Amino acid sequence: MAKKDFRASAQAATAKLFSQPSEGSAEAVEAVTKGNTSTRSKAPEKAQKAEKKPVKVFSFRADEEKVAGWRLYAVCHGIKVDELGAAAMEEYIKRHALKGAEKDLFDQRIQENMNS
Repeated sequence: MAKKDFRASAQAATAKLFSQPSEGSAEAVEAVTKGNTSTRSKAPEKAQKAEKKPVKVFSFRADEEKVAGWRLYAVCHGIKVDELGAAAMEEYIKRHALKGAEKDLFDQRIQENMNS
């Protein structure tokens, strides 16, 4: 049941987050189908360069077909697949807040990380 809820939440989050097609979507789809993912909208890249923050690598493991679909989806919207994953994860966490002992543990760990 939890798996089903996660999938539905993730699908709803990505649908809501990316409901408007970006400029150059047709070109991006064509580029991905030909194996060239370098064709992306330039506006998001300029904004990203201005907002450079330290990042930590986190990967998702899934069937190759699913990953290919995620990549295509991200390219169609002019973003990177890691941005898509991060947005989906943030949306999931927002919709499934921790409670009770889990929340206490989370807050404690956050506080420890801030102090170190």
